[in-house]
Amino acid sequence: MGATSLTVRVIVANSTRPARAFCSASIYAGLKARITPRLYGAVREGFLKTGAVSDVKGVSASSFAATLRATEIGVGCWLLPRLLLKASYGFQQTAGQTGTRSNVFGLQLVASFRQLQWGWR
Repeated sequence: MGATSLTVRVIVANSTRPARAFCSASIYAGLKARITPRLYGAVREGFLKTGAVSDVKGVSASSFAATLRATEIGVGCWLLPRLLLKASYGFQQTAGQTGTRSNVFGLQLVASFRQLQWGWR
């Protein structure tokens, strides 16, 4: 196997402004590994948990959205130097729901372009 990269992001948001008092936390981690020079595999995990929320009229709730957890497994293949084909399957779990209603199979064709130099003169 070739190069491997790991990305981790942790975000915690709190607001005490009366119009938008809320609390939420999210975590994202991704691992990508080059299998061959043209082929790579990736795994991504995401988590979102919301806390209490209230508004200026005093209406409040213990959370403003259900807790979410998402896992994505995918592979990608460089067809040309600027053309990538990606396939992935994502599992999403929502608190209080069962089944596979939110799972997604994705197939993407990604093209990259060079910057148009004349457009920024």
